[in-house]
Amino acid sequence: MFKEFLSELSRNFSELKKYKFNLIFANLGILLMLYFLVSYLFIGNKEVVFLLLIVWYFATHGLQNPTFVIEDEVIDRTIINIIQSKTGILSILIVRNLITFLVDIVKAVPVFLILFIIGDLELGNFNYIPLTFAIIVLAIYIVYALGTLVSSFALVYKRISNLISLTYYYILFFGGITADIENTTILAINKIIFPFQNARTLFEGFQNGIIEFNMIWLLLIQAFVFTILAKIIFEYNIKRSLKRGTLYGI
Repeated sequence: MFKEFLSELSRNFSELKKYKFNLIFANLGILLMLYFLVSYLFIGNKEVVFLLLIVWYFATHGLQNPTFVIEDEVIDRTIINIIQSKTGILSILIVRNLITFLVDIVKAVPVFLILFIIGDLELGNFNYIPLTFAIIVLAIYIVYALGTLVSSFALVYKRISNLISLTYYYILFFGGITADIENTTILAINKIIFPFQNARTLFEGFQNGIIEFNMIWLLLIQAFVFTILAKIIFEYNIKRSLKRGTLYGI
């Protein structure tokens, strides 16, 4: 498995080099959008928005990439071999998710470094930096766990990725990233499903020298629950898909 991981990681970095100009222009577009958000729309608390945009950047792949992997394997009709192998589909997804995360780090560093400089952010407003990074990683993990859970439905239904792509901008504008949500229903849904609102509360507390441990526990519980649910629902949907014949192209 480790050799396969290194091989896949090397292939992904080779693709980055091969399509570097496409990557530059794509990240330039993202940079301009994020700069507009930080510098013009949400300037009141832009350090917190900056941190949440980092999570959002990774979340876009964390939500959709697992489903893309499943859909590609179903289309190629290799999914049965993977499910019946010793490795298993969940192990393959974990490896692919980790590779996507590592590649995204390489892509994200220049984007957010430039954004930090041109966005005129105050370094003094960032407290508890090691804990801040830990919360960012935990929030990203939660999104990947959620994306893995949702991807299991691609074993049963077609084009689940089309639905997931609709969540990107919902999360950006209504997920608690760029502004506090006042609608209690949306707020409750966001707190249960996504990590952004709780992370926002933590980051705002950090600015005031406050660590809200109850929010950290909520994120840890969220990570644990999504991890367990992903495993249970994956096994359930594998059985459903085998019974319905969807994995055989029937």
